[in-house]
Amino acid sequence: MIQENGTTANQRESVFAEIVVQSSDGIVLIDCESRHFVEFNDAACIQLGYSRDEFTQLTIADVSSLTDDEIDAAFARILEVGFVRFQMQHRRKDGTLRTTSASNHRIVVLGRPYVAATWHDLTEHEKSLDALRISEQRQ
Repeated sequence: MIQENGTTANQRESVFAEIVVQSSDGIVLIDCESRHFVEFNDAACIQLGYSRDEFTQLTIADVSSLTDDEIDAAFARILEVGFVRFQMQHRRKDGTLRTTSASNHRIVVLGRPYVAATWHDLTEHEKSLDALRISEQRQ
């Protein structure tokens, strides 16, 4: 099938897949019922320090600093409004916390709800801002 701009659906799918693979931001697809990661790019694994095999066994609760009730509330909000962006702490495999900006979209695949999320790690940016604040307070 040819699209308006001359690309086929398969070509578009290949382009989008390559965008996800090369992204430095973590991109994940979370099953809304089990809360397991069903799809994810290598950047998500790298951000949190897990191998791809390990990541397949994880749920959002395993890597989030949120309580189960807070996770339930966040999923309910995403499913209700379709898109929610917030900052959160992700827990790496080594136990350290990373500040992350999470953009979350509700999507439905074959009648089943999922959350498609993009995670942008803000930890180094936050550290720089803290250092700047401390420097300014000393002056």
